[in-house]
Amino acid sequence: DKALANATKEAGRLVAALSEPYPGIAASLAASVGIAILPQAGDTGESMLSSADQALYRAKNSGKNKAVLAG
Repeated sequence: DKALANATKEAGRLVAALSEPYPGIAASLAASVGIAILPQAGDTGESMLSSADQALYRAKNSGKNKAVLAG
């Protein structure tokens, strides 16, 4: 599915961009992203946010610096 491929690609780009070093800052960052796609992840705003949130925590629990698809 093209929407899924695009969402996954963009989430990966976001994780990579947020993980880059920031000039003048010694701290490192890790980014995690939860992806929710209509209609698989829900049919209301609330269900989509819940699905994305669950995917986000799966990403965090699997080592961070990841994008995980809801479902």
